[in-house]
Amino acid sequence: MQDENKPKRPSVYDLTVGADVILTHGALIEGEDEINEWYALIDDWADKSEDKLTALRVVKKLALKRIDSLKLEIALFKGAIVREERTVDAMDDKAMSVMESFHEVTGKTKASTSDGGWVGIRTYKSEKVNIIDESVIPDGFMDVKRVPMRAELLSALKKDQDIPGVELERSERRGVQWGKMK
Repeated sequence: MQDENKPKRPSVYDLTVGADVILTHGALIEGEDEINEWYALIDDWADKSEDKLTALRVVKKLALKRIDSLKLEIALFKGAIVREERTVDAMDDKAMSVMESFHEVTGKTKASTSDGGWVGIRTYKSEKVNIIDESVIPDGFMDVKRVPMRAELLSALKKDQDIPGVELERSERRGVQWGKMK
């Protein structure tokens, strides 16, 4: 028989609803102090759940789903930005066509718009270097970048090779391993 004074353990659904509220609140937080307060709020909520590990697992699982959703939104926003940039370029091309016709008729390179603004034809000048054959460019005009080859260094250090400027650092860290999260 269940103790009537003991609170009922929340279902995974109830935990998910609570985790969603907490994560939604956390999405608005900035600053290290506020983030630490938010983590304390999560900890307090998980303590009250009667099954802290399940509560923490639900928060983690929901946060991972939100990360996937945000990554998708980023991809969609990047696509939208590209489309808007194309629209901006297309409007400039259309305006240039109108201005060229206007210039042919009036001889003017600037026109007023009905909203109080103006549009003008302008020549932009620029210079750039085109590399035709990189192999014949004198060394004085080439930048040589030294990049450590970490995989090769690790392999040599594991074989007890002494290499100036590097050392092999070994470390261990403890972490939590979660079972399959459905």
